[in-house]
Amino acid sequence: MRIALFGGSFNPIHVGHLAIADAIIGQGLADRVWLTVSPHNPLKPRADLLPEQLRLTWVRTAAEGHRGVEASDCEFSLPRPSYTYQTLRHLREEHPADEFLLCIGGDNWANFSAWREPEEIRRHHRLIVYPRSTQGFGGQETAPEGVTFLHAPLIDVSSTDIRRRLDKGESIEGLVPPSICESIQSEWKKIHP
Repeated sequence: MRIALFGGSFNPIHVGHLAIADAIIGQGLADRVWLTVSPHNPLKPRADLLPEQLRLTWVRTAAEGHRGVEASDCEFSLPRPSYTYQTLRHLREEHPADEFLLCIGGDNWANFSAWREPEEIRRHHRLIVYPRSTQGFGGQETAPEGVTFLHAPLIDVSSTDIRRRLDKGESIEGLVPPSICESIQSEWKKIHP
């Protein structure tokens, strides 16, 4: 099975994340997309993270009804902070019959050489890169070997903006899946009174 690993803090998950996952499945780039909740991304302050189990629950609920898309907590049992090469190495060992692809944003692709063990990742895994701005990447013919540029809608939403709106008491409707909107607002008020 071809499984695209789409990792993130999902702090919280939003409609843009799901649109990317749906595009991967819709374009036949993978059989499954695992929305992999990172308990602690080394590039983000831990203090800003909502509880990992809460983020995982929201991802599970949000993924319902999206064909081939599911939540994954595979990093919860790994050393922290979570480094992608370690996660992928673990998955190769645990699921030797499956092929794991890595889905990253264009911003991460631009800095990929600065990641931990980028050569190991590229040696063992194909990459799916999605645009994070209108800049795009040019045609697929400009992509390096083993890299596919995803044609996906550019949805102007970010988890940072959602948290900012929550802090201000503004609506987040339309930015997050309806199935978790009320829960996010309620939990945010408990955590940030």
